[in-house]
Amino acid sequence: MKPQHERRKLKNYLFVNKAQVTIFVSNLILLLLVIGVVVVAVLSPFYSDIFKTEDIYLQNLSSKLFILLLERCTLAFFIILIPLLIQQVFVIHKICGPFVNFKKILNRISDGDFSQKIHLRRYDFFQKEGHQINGIIDNISNMLTNISDSQNAIVRDLDGLASLTGKSDPLAGALKNIESQTRRALNEVSRIKVIS
Repeated sequence: MKPQHERRKLKNYLFVNKAQVTIFVSNLILLLLVIGVVVVAVLSPFYSDIFKTEDIYLQNLSSKLFILLLERCTLAFFIILIPLLIQQVFVIHKICGPFVNFKKILNRISDGDFSQKIHLRRYDFFQKEGHQINGIIDNISNMLTNISDSQNAIVRDLDGLASLTGKSDPLAGALKNIESQTRRALNEVSRIKVIS
């Protein structure tokens, strides 16, 4: 069972963003256009036989065939349309879902939060790109952790040196200045959230 934070919300099963709707509508229009062209190509000879011939028998036969083919084309259209619509929803989710996830993580990164990684579903597209972004997050988190550890060590060493020197010693003032600069840098780095 998926963890609670990775579960999809019911409202997100059809369309999450504008890109999904755009892709879905454009594919639907293309499908309708293809089916329309096929129906016109199949039925147009019967239409001309119905209205451009004087033979009543041929008109009758052509009109019956026209109606029969029109009914069958309509049935075939719906038999094709329903699975294609379902397939489109799934494919669109596999393409657009990772983009939604990427956007959320990149927004967090821009706010200085490196504590989350990209989690893609099993058959989502862009798995390689997700792993690359996760690798970047890991590398930056490790670098920030190392910087923080180094700065903490410098502050400890500076505290030790300051205690060894006298208050009036010019070296004590320089050490105090270095210590305050290091603490300020440490405070800036500590505001960034990293993976624990």
